[in-house]
Formats: sequence, structure tokens, C-alpha cells
Amino acid sequence: MFMFPVGKCKLCGCTDNNACVNEDGPCSWMNEEHDICSACASDSLESDYLVFNEAQMLRFVNVDAYLQWMYNELLKKGHASETALEVLFNANVLGDSGMTHEYESYARKGE
Repeated sequence: MFMFPVGKCKLCGCTDNNACVNEDGPCSWMNEEHDICSACASDSLESDYLVFNEAQMLRFVNVDAYLQWMYNELLKKGHASETALEVLFNANVLGDSGMTHEYESYARKGE
């Protein structure tokens, strides 16, 4: 019996059973690997350069309990939603700890 691969978007975390829905309807897969959905696909992704997008990152946060917790902690500290999402994007999508370290340094000074 042939089985379709189970897809999961590497940017927002949507799956075959939990698709993103926007004004165009539910998303679809943009590649054979089923790891980029149509809601997250953009010209910048075609060049292998990931760019922060607030709506994409919020979808990603909404499907991950740890990221939800971190996001809520940043909001409790008075940070704007976009700033909190950008910190999480840099640390968890790009793997760039530079901004995270800078944020943590700033947060310690502000406490």
C-alpha cells in the first residue's frame, strides 16, 4: 500500500492534518519534501535566505509549547509582540544566539 509522506512545515509547523488557513484558504505543500507550506513560501526562501516574518513566526509559536511559554514570558516583561517574535526567530529558526545573548544582557540590566 502506497503511503504519502507526512509533511510538517519547517517554518510554521503546520501539518497535513493541521494546515495554515489564510485569505486564500488552507495551505498546500510547495516542495516534494513537504517541509515548506504555501503560507510560508516566499521569494526569499527560494534563495535559501530566511527572513523574519511576524505572521509566520506567530504560527510557528502557536504550535510549540516551549515557544509559547517563551513568547508569553517576553510579553510579560513588556516587550512588543514583534520584538518577542523576532528574538524567538533569531534563536530558534536561524540558530543565531547573538540577538538572544544581547536580549538577555539587556533584560538583566533592566531588572
